[in-house]
Amino acid sequence: MKSSKDRLITFMFEKKNTRANAVQISESWRKVVSNHSNLPEVAKKILGELTVASILLSSSIKNKGSVSLQLLGHGPIKLAFAECESDYTFRSTIKISDRVNDFDSLSFKEIFQINDRSTFSVSINSKDTNKPPYQGIIPVEGKNLSQVLKNYLKNSEQICSDIILCADLKTAKGMLIQK
Repeated sequence: MKSSKDRLITFMFEKKNTRANAVQISESWRKVVSNHSNLPEVAKKILGELTVASILLSSSIKNKGSVSLQLLGHGPIKLAFAECESDYTFRSTIKISDRVNDFDSLSFKEIFQINDRSTFSVSINSKDTNKPPYQGIIPVEGKNLSQVLKNYLKNSEQICSDIILCADLKTAKGMLIQK
């Protein structure tokens, strides 16, 4: 996030013991989109949401290292991956099947062929050699990526959290709220 058009803002609500992180990537996101120009629009949208989610999760922990998110599916999208470093530089990629003609008409569940084998994982890799890497894996459940992340946060953290994600071809943005 080295562009002046990209923003990360943290809000602290002292009397409510709540904090929120909001992120918007525009110029950096358009560079990612241009590198994936052959992708269907819905795949770009999912990649944008996953990228923003990695930035939000990275901003919410004290870690000198990286946070990576991965969706492993068995449908038209085989793999979606995003990683954010502690300095908020990021990378993301997606692999799709070339056998699908009408990709944009599919639901989230159909895109990943959600079943017992489709997984979502979060990996936290610290640059501190005394800290072992962390990885949490859950089945993919939900109507969209925000719901998948909410399920992950609900099952893995004791902090009550909510996450909102959205992306299009120009901007990807989201908010993580933690009580």
